[in-house]
Amino acid sequence: MPGRVYAFPDVGRAGLGNLLFPWARAEAFRKRHGVPMLVPQWVQPRLGTFLRRETDKRIYVRMFRNDAYIAGLRKYIILARATVIDWYDAEAFMASGEAAKSSRPYVVRFWRYEDWFKGVDHEREHVCRRLWTITAPRIKRVLAQTPTDFEIAVHVRRGDKPTLAYGQSYPTDSPNYAVADEWFIEAIEQARSVLGKEARVKVFSDAKPGQIAKILAHPGVSLAPPNPALVDIYMMARCKVLIPTSGSSFSAWSQFIGGMPAIWYPTLASRVIRDRADLSLEADLKGGLSPADLGTLASGAASPARLADVGV
Repeated sequence: MPGRVYAFPDVGRAGLGNLLFPWARAEAFRKRHGVPMLVPQWVQPRLGTFLRRETDKRIYVRMFRNDAYIAGLRKYIILARATVIDWYDAEAFMASGEAAKSSRPYVVRFWRYEDWFKGVDHEREHVCRRLWTITAPRIKRVLAQTPTDFEIAVHVRRGDKPTLAYGQSYPTDSPNYAVADEWFIEAIEQARSVLGKEARVKVFSDAKPGQIAKILAHPGVSLAPPNPALVDIYMMARCKVLIPTSGSSFSAWSQFIGGMPAIWYPTLASRVIRDRADLSLEADLKGGLSPADLGTLASGAASPARLADVGV
């Protein structure tokens, strides 16, 4: 059967955090059933990022190694001949034994990024190791040359998102809102209250000059240099406390890999690490944490759910 069934992560044109979810589900499926995997189409044109003049053009060139995957003409021959199985039906299909009855190949197509880590959170160690394995040597060289000179990492998305007023509830009509600078500043001070007032802060952002001036003017805060997106994910994964942006999957991958506590905007906290849901803390609308959450933050920062040999 393994020779007749193939996993295929159809990653689409989303940002890096979102396109990694189909890849991760395909890797987990591949591990469970011992099937080969077709190479993802990591590089796809994204005209909108140029039209909107975004700082991150989301063109992920030379970011991953693909030597462990089926690529080139063979990949397209398999896709042309195969019967496609949706990933929602994958486990039932594998249990049915249908593949053994046919000479045609089957491709299990993994797509969509909703539900984030659902289906892979129980395979966190495997997924993190695979991601580090396929990370391109040039990315690893940049990481090796970049100092981790901070304890707190802050991910601030701006782009073309409208910014909420400080203290405003997050709207339910769209995920495309940015959080006020003041909220991030208060969340930084909450993290410093358990790490020490001199804890250094590094901001990772797509903001244009002047967009996050209040945050960068705060004492002990500095802006990370421009780097490939995957470098930023790994750099944020090295912090002691993470302050993600709104409902960002990009931030979530850093917490998934690094295993540190994260302070999320209210209603947007997600259980990123399966057996450590306590590490995903939800601040209030002003960036404050309850005394109990501050205690959890302190213990989580002291003993994060880190994994060995995964880039952190």
